[in-house]
Amino acid sequence: MGSLFDVKLARAEFDAFNAWRQSAGLSMVAASVNGSVNHTSVPFERPSVILMGNEQAGLPEQVEAQCDTLCLIPMRGGADSLNLAQATAIMLYEGWRQRGFA
Repeated sequence: MGSLFDVKLARAEFDAFNAWRQSAGLSMVAASVNGSVNHTSVPFERPSVILMGNEQAGLPEQVEAQCDTLCLIPMRGGADSLNLAQATAIMLYEGWRQRGFA
């Protein structure tokens, strides 16, 4: 629980953040019901930023429009969303897996 105090945090408006990530050469990926590829198909070997929206509304359209990739996390049955913490863990784990757990 105390690891939050070891993580540097920054706050920025989206346009400033997006300009920074583009200048740093970072890919921007979001999990979205509008996604067109499976989350395991996203190339996370490249340095990336992963955006996650809230469980009910997702990310704003203007934010999704700026993403390089919108992906889906496949689910069974009639469910169309996961708990945000679970979905985030799945996305982060996939990125870690693709980097050989390094």
